[in-house]
Amino acid sequence: GGKFGYYNALGLEVFPTKYDNGLEFYDEIGKKDQDVALVTLDGKTGIISSDGKVILEPSLENMQPPSEGMIAAKKDGKFGYIDARGHWIIEPAYSEARPFEGGRAIVANESGQLGIIDKTGKIITEPQFNELLESSEGMRLVKGGSGFGMIDTTGALVVPCMYEEIRPYHNGYAAVRYTAKQYTRTSPVVEDPVYKKMSRSDLSKGGWGFLNKRGEQFLGPFFSEVSDYKNGVALVVLKSGEKGYVDRYGKFHKQ
Repeated sequence: GGKFGYYNALGLEVFPTKYDNGLEFYDEIGKKDQDVALVTLDGKTGIISSDGKVILEPSLENMQPPSEGMIAAKKDGKFGYIDARGHWIIEPAYSEARPFEGGRAIVANESGQLGIIDKTGKIITEPQFNELLESSEGMRLVKGGSGFGMIDTTGALVVPCMYEEIRPYHNGYAAVRYTAKQYTRTSPVVEDPVYKKMSRSDLSKGGWGFLNKRGEQFLGPFFSEVSDYKNGVALVVLKSGEKGYVDRYGKFHKQ
């Protein structure tokens, strides 16, 4: 009749077919015969256990599949996190709550800005970003305002959100695309005659360069195209059209 229920391995009914939806049981409590499942009834969600008990009556507006022992749940229009027994671990205070990964989860404030919390609810990164993207080599890509930057594993903003585009780190370097008029000769620059030949007006047009592992400018917008670093080198195309590669010291080698 379009309803969900649960039967055990012997074909005996444990929960009647009355629920609007029901997920698979999973071992979250860690006790024999007490696996739990999320169920929905009349638009509300709750938790049941495989021994036939209702742990939490369907009363919450939304619950997401569990992640690392935490269940993102919605109450009175706000998200927080409960455990498998239905106890609130992190009180509902967010407009969005994503699954935990490595002990941390992405949440959004009322304005939709994203930040990071740990399993105690402690704020690791204040909600301030439009997007929190992929991580690599201990750095996560973020977008704030109209630019991209990076945060480290502590949640600190290491690279300001000032670049037009950033790629994940590879071999300790990240490719970045400078916006127009962003780069100046006073910025850190590898001493290489090839780069010194470029005019200030050409550099002011933006282009691709690289950051080092500390988030500092390693190579300015000297390139029209770049690959990620691999085995200590990256393929590049100078703005003049000349092709080659740069080594881990930033020196250009003609192809």
